[in-house]
Amino acid sequence: MLRRSCLAPRVNGDFPQRNNLCRSRCTIEGKVCKLIIASGSSENIIAADAVKKLSLKDELHPTPYKLAWL
Repeated sequence: MLRRSCLAPRVNGDFPQRNNLCRSRCTIEGKVCKLIIASGSSENIIAADAVKKLSLKDELHPTPYKLAWL
């Protein structure tokens, strides 16, 4: 049996690249966290609550760049 992950059914007139979400898990500072990737997004975003709970340092990137899917 095959199962496709991270794919949502297409609806006519809809822009599927803006609606597909892929859920996964990652490890940050030794803690397992839930991760959601929005395929239509090119922004690097984390919730303020996650930064606080994980005791992460919030800093601006000196030379920000745009992310993109290949």
